[in-house]
Amino acid sequence: MHKTLHILNGDGLLHSFKESQIKGDIAIFRETLCTGPVHPDVASEDFWKIRAAYFEADYEIDNPNYQEKTINEFEEKISSLCQYDQVVFWFEHDLFCQINQLALISYAHLQQCSNTQFFQVPFSKLFSTAKYKGLAELPPQSLVQLYKNKTLLTEEMMEKNHLFWKMYCDPDPRKLHELIKENHPDSTDLYDAFLAHFRRFPHPISGIGSPERLILNVINESPKPRRKVLGSILMADSIYGYGDLIFEKILDYLSPLYDNHEMLTLNETGLKVLNNEKNFLELADDKFYMGGSTQQDFYWDGLLIKR
Repeated sequence: MHKTLHILNGDGLLHSFKESQIKGDIAIFRETLCTGPVHPDVASEDFWKIRAAYFEADYEIDNPNYQEKTINEFEEKISSLCQYDQVVFWFEHDLFCQINQLALISYAHLQQCSNTQFFQVPFSKLFSTAKYKGLAELPPQSLVQLYKNKTLLTEEMMEKNHLFWKMYCDPDPRKLHELIKENHPDSTDLYDAFLAHFRRFPHPISGIGSPERLILNVINESPKPRRKVLGSILMADSIYGYGDLIFEKILDYLSPLYDNHEMLTLNETGLKVLNNEKNFLELADDKFYMGGSTQQDFYWDGLLIKR
C-alpha cells in the first residue's frame, strides 16, 4: 500500500475530496503566489516573512492568522513530503493554481526525495468546461477519475519547473519569457498561465494589463452595483483564477477611471483608457508585484519592454 500525500489547491476542495474516499493524507496550500512579492527559496524564513508582510499590508491578514493557516500547515504536513511514496498535486489550469503548483514543485525538487514519486492531476484535460470551472465543483466520483489519470512528474520535468519558478521570481520577467521560448513547458496549462502572466503587464498605450481591461469592459457593458461588477468579473475570468479579494484590489486601483456611485460607470478618463486614447500609468501611483517585478516596471506588447 502506497503512503500518499495529497496537496490540495484550497479549502473549497476539501469536502468533496474527503467524500471521494481517496486514500492518503491531505494538506492544503493556502497561498496566492501569483500576486505580491515572492522569494525563490520556497518555505525559507525570508519567503515566509515577505509573504506574511504582504498579506498583512494588502489584506489585513495578521501574522498569527497567516502562521496558523499557511505556515503551520506547510511545516506540519508539506515539509514531510519525502516520507511519502507518492505526492499528488491537485491544482487547476489557471494562473493562480499554476504558480502555486510551480512553487511546490520547486520546493519538492530541492528536497531530493529519493523514494518519492510526484504526480499532478489532469483537470483541464478531463473536466475544465463551462459546467465545471474548478476542482471544488467536481463530484467525488470525478475526483477518483482524475486520481486514476494522474501524470507522473519526471526528474527532468521537476528540474525544469524549478528553473521556471526561479525565473518567475526574478526582477526581470524577460528572462522567463526567453526561457519558455527556448525550453517550452511540458504542461500546456503552465505555458498558457505564463502567457496570462505576461499579459498582466500594462500595454504601452493604455497603461493597463489584461485583468484591468477585463474589469473596465465589465463596467462599460452596463451600469452595475459594485457587488454585481465583481460577480460578472469572476464569471468572465477563465485564466487568472483570482478570488474576489484580488479583483477587489484591482478594482480599487482602477478607481480614478469610474464613478463610484450606486452604480459603477466609466468616466471620461476611463473611456479614454479603454479606447487606448490615454495611458493610465500617468494617473496610477500604486505598485503591485507580479512575480519578481511590478506592473510599473515593464510594458507588454507581445514582448516585454522595460519602462
